[in-house]
Amino acid sequence: MMNSDPQILIYDEKSLLSFLDKHEIDYEYYAHPAVYTNEQADLYTNHLNGFSAKNLFLSNHKGNRFFLLITRSDMKTDLKTLGEQLNESKLRFGSEEKMQKLLGITPGSVTPLAVINDTSRQVQTIFLREAWEADRIFCHPLVNTATLILKHQGIEKFLTVTNHEPKII
Repeated sequence: MMNSDPQILIYDEKSLLSFLDKHEIDYEYYAHPAVYTNEQADLYTNHLNGFSAKNLFLSNHKGNRFFLLITRSDMKTDLKTLGEQLNESKLRFGSEEKMQKLLGITPGSVTPLAVINDTSRQVQTIFLREAWEADRIFCHPLVNTATLILKHQGIEKFLTVTNHEPKII
């Protein structure tokens, strides 16, 4: 699927899975009804072995820097402390419009795999150390009607191939 700029390919679920296959990034695929919260996702994935992640799309107060935070699903996020760690005075949740424009996803589908659509590398990927060090992590495949499980090596390879060096906090 293409967006309004014919030179920028926007990946969807099918093309993302093809990308993973092409780059020999192994994953397990689990289809389920649409989910919009971690609690809803847990209904379909809590029997699986992996790290249940919460993914937040954030921006600075000027709206000119963007972050994708991957943390534990049951963890409350202190945006003030996170902002201090990132040398940003104020962080807020990024707008749906910016999320769609930069990552090609909608609320409920936030995932570290969305950086595949960030070809201009405007979004900094930030992992809580616990999420980064997990052996297996749950990720949406750009839609909220399925969950992928990737091994740590897979997520690391994916970020390398898409040229998105993660920041670990």
